[in-house]
Amino acid sequence: MPNWVYSGITISTPLTKKQKEILKKIEKVGSICEYYVPRTKEISETRSPASIVSQKEYNEIQIKNKEKEKEHKEIGGTHLFLDRSITQEMSDNLIKKYGTNNWYDWSCNNWGTKWGDCDLEVEINTYPHLENKGEYGELKFESAWSPIGDNIINMLLKDFPNIFYRFQEEQEWGGEYEFEDGENIHGFDYDYPNWDDPVEYKD
Repeated sequence: MPNWVYSGITISTPLTKKQKEILKKIEKVGSICEYYVPRTKEISETRSPASIVSQKEYNEIQIKNKEKEKEHKEIGGTHLFLDRSITQEMSDNLIKKYGTNNWYDWSCNNWGTKWGDCDLEVEINTYPHLENKGEYGELKFESAWSPIGDNIINMLLKDFPNIFYRFQEEQEWGGEYEFEDGENIHGFDYDYPNWDDPVEYKD
């Protein structure tokens, strides 16, 4: 099981009609990451690390996979585990197209974390005590091991330029950032881990 990072994004100005529509779309997709950077079925249906097999082995695996799918459909199972091995040619094509041949590296490269944002909750609330009347949006979600990538936050800021973003990992490191007109006007990290490459010392 991963260590989870718990995050919240509060939109700090009243929502426009367009912004409410975007929030509904994000909620329907079920993921901020998937909304802004969708992961294709082609890269999703790979394994990590990639398993490279010959064309003959690949053909045999596909026959077995079809048998598993047929059996799964007949018994109405809940989990279907297929062999996602690929040939060297398929691997080369995936790397050329996506920069990697497996879903895990793609997710880390594009979302900043292996599963993107999970268990997303989208809320729209009114706060009568605020000076700026209207509806305000809030997004709550979890991610594995690390926060979602800065590239995703930057895409979100183009649609919602005024937000308060906070996150905290189970070991109680995290950060808080306030954005105004898409610019970070205040923020800090606390107890943030050092993920620099390890240094190897000789005896």
